[in-house]
Amino acid sequence: MRSPLVVALVAVGSASLGLLTTRTVLSQQQPTPLQNGFVDIERVMGEYRKRQTVMQELDRRREALSQQFKTRRTQIEEKRDKLATISPESDEYLRLERELDLEMLAWKRDKEFEDGALGREQSQKFGMIYREICNEVRVQAEQKGLAAVFAYDPLPAGFETRANALAVISNRDVLWSDARLDLTNQVLQSLNAQLPPAPAAAPGGPK
Repeated sequence: MRSPLVVALVAVGSASLGLLTTRTVLSQQQPTPLQNGFVDIERVMGEYRKRQTVMQELDRRREALSQQFKTRRTQIEEKRDKLATISPESDEYLRLERELDLEMLAWKRDKEFEDGALGREQSQKFGMIYREICNEVRVQAEQKGLAAVFAYDPLPAGFETRANALAVISNRDVLWSDARLDLTNQVLQSLNAQLPPAPAAAPGGPK
């Protein structure tokens, strides 16, 4: 008759063997994916409405900043015109000249700072949008059981007549893809479906 210790060891061994067998069976039921998918990332970035909204907002702010600095520059130039009417030997000329130098220095510094800040914000927002696209690509790929998804850049019509034909050639890693494995439409539809409805076109606007 077996001792209780031997019985316990046999039970543990049997359980471990059963668990290993279960994992082996499951791994056999889920073979490693072999097919790859493709996405026209340039088209997705261009037609994703969130990216369009971000671009419009950034362009609006960039235009406002440009107008603001244009106004400041005009004011500086007006003072410089006044400087031309003052005798270079006068104290007033020296005072105004120094004032203009300081204002011009501040104008350049502020413009560089604001342009840089807006550029960094644009880069960050585009990075977040790209991450959203990659996450959606992953969802679509997992649903289809794909092993990987490559960025695909369709060959532009008549590209060989362009001045940058060599640049197009050097930047294309995927030369051709099967349209049945193209996820571009699904990715775009899913991303845009998660956004609020697009605003209706204004009356009399372009049709």
